[in-house]
Amino acid sequence: MMTLFALIIWIVFSIAVGIRARHRNRSLCGWLFLSLLISPLLTIILVFVLPEREPVYHDPRIARKEAVVGVVVVSIGFMALAVGVSFLRQHPPSGFEQAQQRELDRRNAAGSSTNTGPRQ
Repeated sequence: MMTLFALIIWIVFSIAVGIRARHRNRSLCGWLFLSLLISPLLTIILVFVLPEREPVYHDPRIARKEAVVGVVVVSIGFMALAVGVSFLRQHPPSGFEQAQQRELDRRNAAGSSTNTGPRQ
């Protein structure tokens, strides 16, 4: 569960890096994928260290299309994550149930060793 939480945080911060890069006239998708591969912390430092670029175009139709593509890519990513989580909940990896049962048995054994019997 902690791994899933860390993955979600990683993705959210990577999206934030992409958005910040876009505000500095850099590629949202490029910085998003770089951030997912390397680290959101390292890439946000790079985004702030690199100088801001001049806009290549001023056509609002192109900018709107790029924004729509970015939203679609992020939406597909979140849907894929949701499908993956749902699948893993319904079909846990092999050996997962046995590991859970061993952990429960270990906890029960540790709890029963402290009980010496009924109180008098």
